[in-house]
Amino acid sequence: MTAAVGLLMTAWGIPRMGVRHVVVHTFAGNIGSNRVFEKNGFVNRGPSNNGIIVRGEKKVLTLLDWKYDLDENET
Repeated sequence: MTAAVGLLMTAWGIPRMGVRHVVVHTFAGNIGSNRVFEKNGFVNRGPSNNGIIVRGEKKVLTLLDWKYDLDENET
């Protein structure tokens, strides 16, 4: 999954769509999903202010974001 996210960002999101900032949410405690995004340069910003109701139960979300680094990606 890590490679799939990386490929999506580098082969499609950045060059074809001009993506410069991505924000994702994962369920708090979903370590695997957090690691997939962190390995692709996303920064864990901690718990989101808003949760989500799933089957009548409030779940906490973790916020991660990624920003395009022009200095790092100049060609």
